[in-house]
Order: sequence, then structure tokens, then C-alpha cells
Amino acid sequence: MLDWALVNGITNYDVEFDTAATFNSTQHLYQTISTSTSSYNTSNLLFATKYYWRIRAHHVTDTTSWSPVWNFTTTDGKPVHVSPANGATGISLNPTIDWNLVTGVRSPISMNIRWIQILPVRLLWEQERPLRQDW
Repeated sequence: MLDWALVNGITNYDVEFDTAATFNSTQHLYQTISTSTSSYNTSNLLFATKYYWRIRAHHVTDTTSWSPVWNFTTTDGKPVHVSPANGATGISLNPTIDWNLVTGVRSPISMNIRWIQILPVRLLWEQERPLRQDW
């Protein structure tokens, strides 16, 4: 959420939000917001990305210059392993795989866990076959 202080007499705020400090990337967002609020909720941001934002106020006859540019960087989104510990031995055949939740993520993250089991291959002869005698 982007948040700022309300100014008396202002009818709207313009918010610019981008991954470029010049506000000219493909991620650029420009939004006009009514004075009933002093915040803007963002969503679906990119992981490990620096974002820049600024605001300006306006009313019927004039518009202020842009505020100073502020920035923040989003989380890298990598879950942290909890258990079983890396390199653990003697783990049961039905272990619980546990990791810390990613902070700051509002939407559920789905985790696909793929188990690959390599079994030893053994060739077994269950019965002996007699040699053919009819040739």
C-alpha cells in the first residue's frame, strides 16, 4: 500500500508508480484518486523488484508539482526450508516437508513438489529355460 498525508482543499491526487525512476517503463501506472483516501493499494507486484512512486495534488484550478520520488523493493519470494534439515538422515518414509511462508504475499502461493525416486534395477530369472533339443 502506498500511503500519504491528506492536504486540505485538494479534490484529487495523482499517483505514479513504476519500476523505473523515470516513470516510463512497461510497468508504469498512473492513477487519479479522490480525496476521501490517502492511500493506494497495489497488487501482483514482481518479486525482488525495486518500485518508485510519487504523488501530486490538484483541485479545480491548479495542480501541484510531483512529490519527491520514494522507492521500495519487494521480497524475493523464496520460501525458507524448515524441515527436514538439509542433509538429514534417518528421516521416516512419510516425512512432513515444512517451509516458512513468504511474508508480504497476499495471494496464495502454490507449491509443486515433485518426488523422483530412482529404484535399482535387477534382472531376475525366475526359472531356468532348457536348451532346445529339436534342431
